[in-house]
Amino acid sequence: MDWTTILKISHLIGTVLGVGAVSFIDFFYLRAARDGKIEPSEVEPIRLLTPFLRLGLIILILSGFGYFLFYRLTGHEERLLNPRFLAKITVVGVILINGLLLQTKKIPVNIGGPISSASWYTAFILGAWRALNLSYFAIIAAYVFVVLMAIFTLGVIKKLLKIPI
Repeated sequence: MDWTTILKISHLIGTVLGVGAVSFIDFFYLRAARDGKIEPSEVEPIRLLTPFLRLGLIILILSGFGYFLFYRLTGHEERLLNPRFLAKITVVGVILINGLLLQTKKIPVNIGGPISSASWYTAFILGAWRALNLSYFAIIAAYVFVVLMAIFTLGVIKKLLKIPI
C-alpha cells in the first residue's frame, strides 16, 4: 500500500468518526433536553461518543498534515493553494477551536453544537466534492451561511419540540 492510499484511508476514517459521532451527539442532546433538564444518565451516551469525536479530529488533523507534507515533498505545492484545500483547513481549525471552547465551557452548547455539526458536515462535503470550483471566499461565505442556518435551525427545533434549554 502506498502513502497516498494510507493518507486517504486515514482521512476517511477520521471524517467518518467525526461526522458519525457529532450526528449521534446531536441526537442524544436533543433527546435529553426535551424536558428542560439533562439528567446525568442522559449525558452518558454523549460522554461515550465524545472520545470518538476527538479521535476523528486527531486522525483528520494528522492525515491532513500528512497530505500537506506529501504535496510539499513531491512537488505538488500548487495543491496546497487550492481554495477547497484551504477551506478544509479553515473548517478543521474551526472544529478544533470550537471543540476547545465547548470543552472549557466558554461557548454555550446552543451555539457550539450547531457550529460543530455544520463544520464536520462541511469538511465531509469539501472532501468529497472534488469538482467544486469556487474561490476560497465563496466557500467560506457558504460555510458561514450553513453555520448560521444550523444555529437558527436548532432554535426552531427547540421551539417546535418545546425544549426549554
